[in-house]
Amino acid sequence: MIKIKVITLSNIWQKDKRIQNIRKIILPKINRSLVKSKIKFDTQDLEHQILFRLMTYDKPTPKVINKVFNEQKEITLERMANTPISPDKLFVFGFNRKDNWIMKWGKDKELLYCHNKKYKKEIVFREITLPKEVEMCRRIIKDYHYIHYDRCKKGMTFGFFINGHKIPFAIEQVEPCEISHNYKKAILMLSGINYHTTVELTRFYSVPNTPKNLIGILDKLVGRVLKDRGYEWMMTSVMPAFAKTKSSTTAGGIETPLFAKKLKFEFAKRDDGKYELCVPRAKKQGIQIIKSKWQIFPVIEMVKSLYGLSPDLDKNKLYYIEK
Repeated sequence: MIKIKVITLSNIWQKDKRIQNIRKIILPKINRSLVKSKIKFDTQDLEHQILFRLMTYDKPTPKVINKVFNEQKEITLERMANTPISPDKLFVFGFNRKDNWIMKWGKDKELLYCHNKKYKKEIVFREITLPKEVEMCRRIIKDYHYIHYDRCKKGMTFGFFINGHKIPFAIEQVEPCEISHNYKKAILMLSGINYHTTVELTRFYSVPNTPKNLIGILDKLVGRVLKDRGYEWMMTSVMPAFAKTKSSTTAGGIETPLFAKKLKFEFAKRDDGKYELCVPRAKKQGIQIIKSKWQIFPVIEMVKSLYGLSPDLDKNKLYYIEK
């Protein structure tokens, strides 16, 4: 049974000291591993897998942190070795997350480019509709997005491509809220928002070293398409406890809190004894599951008007979902 209650929350951008302290330990190890490894991977993905897995321990010791680091690194490298779209093909801006590219419009905003100090690449934005391309994007999300589960089966897919390339370097999936869970529909209606004209940004992935301002531009371009199709609102979920900066998390302008729900992760035991992240939708019968033990700041669902409107919400109060 799902319960909806109201909670008071004055500041949603709260840091978790446990996560901050563990990051200081694991980030240098992750970066060294990337340099040494013959199989390349997204450092941000491995970082999330380690942090999520450590939440299944009450108080991770240095020994546990090292054990989990090795476990999740092996799983990540195995996934990269088996993906049909290898990092060598996908990571068109390099393997390190250096953030030294920026996206700019050309003259009269007709063409879009990515720049750094040495190079300039023309960028193409488009909706991805061909079945083969949609399936390719779903596989990229499954293999590279830190949740490792594609849930956009009846929605729309958009992407950024380097001109002439067949594989997108950034993917955004959205679904109409008409097919969302009933509790989301209920909260939208309680907030005076028509769920028939609302979409949910379900997954976003961009390769390492993409431009800092990519999300803002992508969301604006997607928003224009959605407005032309009669949509008025866009919503998405964020994890403030894991956000490194507020600006990077809300760069697309989706920043009005709508509701909160408990943040937890589940890991399934594999045949080799390692534990791999899974989601409830993908669980199989008879598999041993371990769950997060930490009490941590909840997931926040954010909403944005595509027309610049303000929803009728109390800024200090949120609906809270209990499952």
